[in-house]
Amino acid sequence: MKWLLAVAMAVAITLSVLGCIEQEGTGENTTAVSVIVSIYPIGDMVKQVGGERVDVVVLLPPGADPHTWEPTPQQIKVFERADLFVETGTGLEFWADDFVKETGVRVLTFTKDYQPGRNPHVWLDPVFAEDFVVRLKDTLSDIDPEGKGYYEKRTQDYLLQLQQLDMEYRETLENVSNRVFVSTHPTWEYICMRYNLTEIPIEETPEKEITPARLREVIEMARRLDARVVFVEPQQNPQLAQAVANELGVEVLTLDPLGDPKDPQRDTYIKLMEYNLAQLKKGLGGKYEDH
Repeated sequence: MKWLLAVAMAVAITLSVLGCIEQEGTGENTTAVSVIVSIYPIGDMVKQVGGERVDVVVLLPPGADPHTWEPTPQQIKVFERADLFVETGTGLEFWADDFVKETGVRVLTFTKDYQPGRNPHVWLDPVFAEDFVVRLKDTLSDIDPEGKGYYEKRTQDYLLQLQQLDMEYRETLENVSNRVFVSTHPTWEYICMRYNLTEIPIEETPEKEITPARLREVIEMARRLDARVVFVEPQQNPQLAQAVANELGVEVLTLDPLGDPKDPQRDTYIKLMEYNLAQLKKGLGGKYEDH
């Protein structure tokens, strides 16, 4: 335990929510609906519904932390010509209020029922995603009435994929041999609530320092609840996760909340969530069937 605490005190820890995000779209297609999106997974949903009738620009760059990131003057300019700004609606886009007021751009939030202080990772719940794409379809149809039928058809097709994804999660996770895991960051709360899992986050909130006392608490809880895996996000420093895993004698696996447009395994929301499901199944016990 002493060496673990020494590692914790020595390692500079940056546990951020966001990671490898690339801008998508150029904003130069004047015939398409111009949509600004804060994070990549939601940007992909917009593309799935909007297809060729939308031009999507994802604002947050690779490795950006939504708790501290603010747009550059060049990025601010896209608000001036945008038809729609899509955000999580969880307070992550704290920087957007002034730009929205100044430009009058229309805003659509991923979730309409978010309560301040709750976990902001709402896009990781496939059922929440179903509600969002329906509201997105309605919003795009209002902005672009000529495309209404196009949006409706694409939304119905995409809803079937999201419903299948939810079913895969339910069927795959209902019989895992262990339902508890340690994570570096409290990213997976909605997945846990939806599919009856338990997450023990090393970092309780981005604003709260990770102390030796917190590490002792995490390790004691993990042992008591028989957690057998530590999940780390690819955007994070893995050293602390590895140190905790070494102390517990368990393996470290990756869960990714953000995806990667350059990785064919995680370059869409559906693929990203299937990747995470495979990792959960591997870490919690059981076999995962590839699709």
